[in-house]
Amino acid sequence: MEALASFLRQRIAVREQAVPIDLGHTSADLVRLKDACGHFLDSSAESGKRAQALVAAAFDLVFDDVRTAKVFDPSRKLPGDVQAFHKLEPVIAVEVRAKLVTYSDAVHFVRAVSAAGFPHAMIAGFASVDADVQRLSREAWEETGVFVTVYSQFSDVLLDALAWSRRPLHQLLSEFPKDVVARLTQLEVKTSSMALWGELVS
Repeated sequence: MEALASFLRQRIAVREQAVPIDLGHTSADLVRLKDACGHFLDSSAESGKRAQALVAAAFDLVFDDVRTAKVFDPSRKLPGDVQAFHKLEPVIAVEVRAKLVTYSDAVHFVRAVSAAGFPHAMIAGFASVDADVQRLSREAWEETGVFVTVYSQFSDVLLDALAWSRRPLHQLLSEFPKDVVARLTQLEVKTSSMALWGELVS
């Protein structure tokens, strides 16, 4: 634990490349990791940065090319908060929300995804999702040809990412905390957020 604390202090100070945090190889570690993610999101949204970092890190387990940018970066041109590509071809765009996702929000996002050439739109509303959003998938497919999935809990995103990945589960469980640190650093979260994540996974 002291080694992890030292690593996090160094990461916060100089933004160096993260090193693996080994959570072991048992199913209990998966439960522990899910609980850590839930607590991390529940304690503070930090303008959506924490949720965005977790989703990007989950996608890192599945895709080789995952892109995200700071929440209020005016140079952002792609739809959503997280995007995945395969050999430069757009695969999926994700709208990550730590606040209520309304039906109009979702429709606007899906149309933007369609215009940008993404075949799959994911809506990750970890605070609340309007009931009408849940029926958007069929309507969006008929209107735009975009496949839509909706998540209301991050744990479901993580479990699906673990299932989709072609790599061994124990490797993914070991790498995910490291990936989260890298994404938190990229999104310039507060020092307190980085420290809390370290405490939760150590």
